Amino acid sequence: MVTRIQGEKVERLFAGWDETLIWSCLQGVMGSLYGNSQEDPDAAAACLGDFAFFAGNPDRELLEWICGEANAPKLLVPGSSAWSDLMETTYGNRLLKTRRYRILKGGEHFDVEALEANVRKLPDEMKIVPIGKDLYDKLKKESWSEDFVAQFNSYEEFEEMGLGYVALHDGAPVSGASSYSRYREGIEIEVDTRDDHRRQGLAAACASRLILECLDRGLYPSWDAASEISARFAEKLGYHRGEPYDCFFMQTPEETVVREPGIRDLRFLIADIDGTLVNTARNMLPQTVRILRDLHSRGVLIGIASGRPVGAALLREIREGWGLGFDVDCVIGMNGGQILDRLDGTEQSVFPLAPETIRQGLDLLDASGIPGNPFVYRGENMIARKYDDLMRLSCERHHVSCRIVENDSEFCDEPTAKLLFRLDRQKDMQKLERYLRKHLQDGLAFFKTQPNLMEMQDPRVNKGRAMEVFCRRHGIPLDETMAFGDTTNDNEMLLTAGWSVCLVQGSADSLSSADAVTELDNEHDGFGDYLLKHWYKPRGWILDEK
Repeated sequence: MVTRIQGEKVERLFAGWDETLIWSCLQGVMGSLYGNSQEDPDAAAACLGDFAFFAGNPDRELLEWICGEANAPKLLVPGSSAWSDLMETTYGNRLLKTRRYRILKGGEHFDVEALEANVRKLPDEMKIVPIGKDLYDKLKKESWSEDFVAQFNSYEEFEEMGLGYVALHDGAPVSGASSYSRYREGIEIEVDTRDDHRRQGLAAACASRLILECLDRGLYPSWDAASEISARFAEKLGYHRGEPYDCFFMQTPEETVVREPGIRDLRFLIADIDGTLVNTARNMLPQTVRILRDLHSRGVLIGIASGRPVGAALLREIREGWGLGFDVDCVIGMNGGQILDRLDGTEQSVFPLAPETIRQGLDLLDASGIPGNPFVYRGENMIARKYDDLMRLSCERHHVSCRIVENDSEFCDEPTAKLLFRLDRQKDMQKLERYLRKHLQDGLAFFKTQPNLMEMQDPRVNKGRAMEVFCRRHGIPLDETMAFGDTTNDNEMLLTAGWSVCLVQGSADSLSSADAVTELDNEHDGFGDYLLKHWYKPRGWILDEK
């Protein structure tokens, strides 16, 4: 029998779980606790807002009772693999697996001067104010901001336990940072910005203001990251990242149907290559070829976004290897470090790594002690420390050459878009990620692009920013764009586009960054299948089968 229960009865089941929402429930400050027995429960759930944390022995009755409530939590966090298995067995395709990132508590050293500088960077036409009664009511009515105050039943309750700041533009809230929840020693932070005011530093200003107020009041400003981007943002504010963890988003029966694109017009479509447009053999499947040709004939601009350099080999593959028969309108290379604009005939390099920064990256990789092969591009070819089977296969696949350096100084002879590191052992990737999070210096960002490939670039470089540059240059509203991707270096592009789609086999952070997910993977023409079903069919468009 499922029953509401006091914290002391189930505290042992949640032991070691470093999560403030659970602490809120155990302390009786906010949320609710449920167990499968009043006297001696061996399964429990801590529920607060959108979250439900399950601990102890997996119990189907408890799981179904929690998920069957009228205001059931949307995010289910399993306390073990056994709980995870039970969730997937019970709810099947209603669950969308997503990845979040723990942010370590207590090990950060907040730089007060840096936080104050973030606040001062707020644009002159805006101001940051605390959340008062009028703002409480406004925020609760807007979908983008409701979580700033949603867990507090009244303004009086928020005034007593909550804390938050918003940035105002012409008197209207456009960004903010607030307490999603409260526990005795601190708050759990919620940060968001209205879509039309992103990329202006507003979130950093509001979050910094809130953290400073927490420090003044002796409250701990806890952070849990919903995505890789959120985790990076937290690190810039002074937090340290912990291990990622998987949870499940509970969809309604209606949401299990792939949603139709939430844009009315399509002027620009951009897509990643590997894992998105082509299969493992690097072939573009026939339906995708036909759709790209057809969209191009209808006047839709087509863009390609790749981690590879823009050069003859890549352009030849796009035009001839895939059989498109036309030149795409935009090619973004080096994960956003290069922009080839065929509409105005320009090619632009963005924020290359300086020689001294390349040297820092090499030293960092060497200090990690993880065996691998660093390399950089020279033009569209490569230079590397060694030419092994992995490098040979990469060269053959991309139709480029590789030269072995005599000395590491050759890596630093000139600026380059990125530094790459192919691990000898794929199993070392998580170890390398942990090391880089702890030791990475300003001026370098890192991300995994393949199970055994780590890349380093200037943190200002990403596919989304490059996409935005192209669209702004040609007057294309972002809400008339669509992007497809499958892994971490696509996330900013997915978040920038008016509508974004992740391939079903994509990484957890990319799945959670996209508006929709394909029904088929890249081996079975997931890109073409999605567009045919969810763009062509609703509009009555006919695709030429030739």
